[in-house]
Amino acid sequence: MSAAKHDADGAGRQVERLLNLAAVFFAARRPVPFDEIVGRVKGYDDDAPAETLEKRFKRDRAGLAEAGVVVDYVGGEGAGYRVREDMFLAPIALSEEESGLLMLAVVAAGEALGGGALSEAALSGWRKIAGAAPGARAKAPPASFLRKTAALHREPEIAAVFAEACAAGRRVRFDYRGLQDAAARPREAAVWGLGTAGGRWIMVGFDHDRRAVRNFRLERVTGIPKLFDSAPEPTDVAPPDFRVADHLPGRTRAETVALTLKVDGGASTAARVSDAAVRPAEPEAGDGLFLAEAAVDEGLIGRVLAASGSAEIVSPARLRAAVRRRAAKIASAHKKKVADA
Repeated sequence: MSAAKHDADGAGRQVERLLNLAAVFFAARRPVPFDEIVGRVKGYDDDAPAETLEKRFKRDRAGLAEAGVVVDYVGGEGAGYRVREDMFLAPIALSEEESGLLMLAVVAAGEALGGGALSEAALSGWRKIAGAAPGARAKAPPASFLRKTAALHREPEIAAVFAEACAAGRRVRFDYRGLQDAAARPREAAVWGLGTAGGRWIMVGFDHDRRAVRNFRLERVTGIPKLFDSAPEPTDVAPPDFRVADHLPGRTRAETVALTLKVDGGASTAARVSDAAVRPAEPEAGDGLFLAEAAVDEGLIGRVLAASGSAEIVSPARLRAAVRRRAAKIASAHKKKVADA
């Protein structure tokens, strides 16, 4: 073998070792002891004497440093070698909404590119950025979901209309198939914001059909939403303390509804029962009626029942019915207890 070929083979083996070492150090979550490299990393798994392996490792560390990858020794408990911390990117200060916008860009890129290597590279980049963001989910949405979305749905166009409505303070009409719906039905909403949860795009807004804050999965929207002009209402604008993240699926936040209460005792009683700020209804509606934006949960129903007839829910009808059902259930349980006694 000529000297030139010998040198070329040696250089090739060193490059292979450097790549193997770099892969080990970048993947490690703790310092790597030298004895975990010997016999396990290709290039350090031969029968060379320990002294030779140590010299080889010293040369390879110098080679990595020349390539810009500095490997330091860390002493003390858990001693070993690791890539210098300043070699890694600093945490990326992205909110969940901003991460979602990047995901939308990836989906749009996948549609434009028709899949392939560039689309996969865009997805890989997004997953790395999302993983580096503080508070990011431990698992990024799988590639298969994004590819399915790009191929079968029009989420980028739908999100664009919702974003325009949010920025302009306009309502949208769209067809939506909820979990309990056999088919899509028309909905009308004021868009308060867009976010992501579990790899899915979510629109959060005030649902004018149900008179409550709702979230809508874009994958369940059929067709492209339409913006329309309407008489402005206070609910068309998100309150100052609104945060999209508080209304995404998986959050423990009670539904908020426009509530009408009839109470004896004035505004203070209405505020105590609804646990919310109240205002008197229009005079022509009758005495003792108050309006509130109240959180609907077990506590509200319990406070109405505890008022012992001095407070009742006038609307919405479904909540009024829920209180009646609870009262009937309590009465039935009491009768059974008396009968058993």
